[in-house]
Amino acid sequence: MAEEGKPAPDTDLKTMLEGMIGDTGNVRDEYGGFDITVVDPDRFPWHGVLKLLTESFEVWVDRREQGLAITAKPRAE
Repeated sequence: MAEEGKPAPDTDLKTMLEGMIGDTGNVRDEYGGFDITVVDPDRFPWHGVLKLLTESFEVWVDRREQGLAITAKPRAE
């Protein structure tokens, strides 16, 4: 059983991100990583999302027409 507020250990990363982000953004799979559009930057869980992503991915934050976006791709070995 997972600790309160934390996903179960077998939860995949996209599902974890979607659970953390909720209605503050949208998560899409892209090139083996993720493209996240931030819908509500004031409520978006920046610390948790960036901490989770930077453990295994290279991460960029960029401004696009639709607002802020986070791109995460697997680290090159």
